[in-house]
Amino acid sequence: MLNITRRRGERVVLGDDVFISVLEVSGQTVRLGIDAPRSVRVYREEIWLEVKRENQAAAAMGTAYGLIATGDTFFAKHGPKAVFFARWIALVRFAAAWLAGINHMRFRDFFFWNALGGITWGITYGLVGYYAGSAAADAISTFGLYAFAALLEGCTVLDLAEGLKLRRVRVMGAHRIELSDFSDTMRDRLRAYGLFSEIISWKLRMFVPTNEEGLGVIAKVLERYPVEHIGKRASA
Repeated sequence: MLNITRRRGERVVLGDDVFISVLEVSGQTVRLGIDAPRSVRVYREEIWLEVKRENQAAAAMGTAYGLIATGDTFFAKHGPKAVFFARWIALVRFAAAWLAGINHMRFRDFFFWNALGGITWGITYGLVGYYAGSAAADAISTFGLYAFAALLEGCTVLDLAEGLKLRRVRVMGAHRIELSDFSDTMRDRLRAYGLFSEIISWKLRMFVPTNEEGLGVIAKVLERYPVEHIGKRASA
């Protein structure tokens, strides 16, 4: 900042054509005279700040109007597609409805495409979920078949979730598929799956049937307690 001391009647020159004169000094108030061309705008600071704020607000409003105008053009051309596909994306569906209202999309068109998007979204995700579940069930059944055959062969040990183990054992001269390391809270569930229990040497043991019912029992067990590790062993 340049500090200049002037007495009453003396002037300051800005550039070639702006002259500032000290007209009167009264206490802390100084009255100035400014001689400048019409092209030079001269404001008191508080007025200049107010003008600046108004110009910024007008520019922001112009930007907003421009965006709205762009949105009007977009929705006039792509509104139905935007509303339809927005139903498929979380959060976007609300934004699309809001923008459709701002841009004055016809309610009849909005209602139709919004409803169509919701219906197709529900049907598609429902069918995907249904067939994915069906495929998972088929995979479990198929794997259950292989697991059952491998366990009957006696060369495989399956480590299941929650610490369970499936393996072939020899009990009283016969081969059986035993599920071991179960807890007391699992007994009723395992019996409901089709396993049967016997007390052998004062210990409760649970077995999978080795007849045609065994495949379904294995599938139920593997669905509830997935395989975590497949180990090899010598035939028992």
